[in-house]
Amino acid sequence: VTESQFNLKVYNLTENQKAYFKSSDDSIVSVSKSGKLSALKVGEATITVTLKDKTAKEDTVFKCNVYVGPPAISIRLTLSEVTLEVGKRKTLQAILKPNTTAETGIFTSLDPDIVAVSSSGKVLAKKTGKTHIISKIANGKYDICTINVVEATDKATEKSE
Repeated sequence: VTESQFNLKVYNLTENQKAYFKSSDDSIVSVSKSGKLSALKVGEATITVTLKDKTAKEDTVFKCNVYVGPPAISIRLTLSEVTLEVGKRKTLQAILKPNTTAETGIFTSLDPDIVAVSSSGKVLAKKTGKTHIISKIANGKYDICTINVVEATDKATEKSE
């Protein structure tokens, strides 16, 4: 769980079915009747979902293992500057401490017209220019990568000259 809360959902229930949720350790992860998980302390627990069906002879049981990691205290991007040609892609990597954290850095572009970036760090160079990608963690710490976008070079033209 990378958030302090998470909704565990069971899809395609019929009107004859009802899901019941139980945590193997309520001190680590508690779960509500509706499947809302709350991370309480670092550790591991198993959420058991019992699907009761009025028309079935036996219940169906699903298990979901949940790891609650410590929050991140720092973030560092592996690259501080990147040059990309228009239309090219690159994935930025972040190193978070402690390495046992379940948290991830959230990436944003300061100029999405020049560079688009997914929340997980996948960058797409859209037009020439210079901008910055920021990756931030929950405590407000962040790191920045400068992105220079240049025109795509035509390799065939360069070879013939």
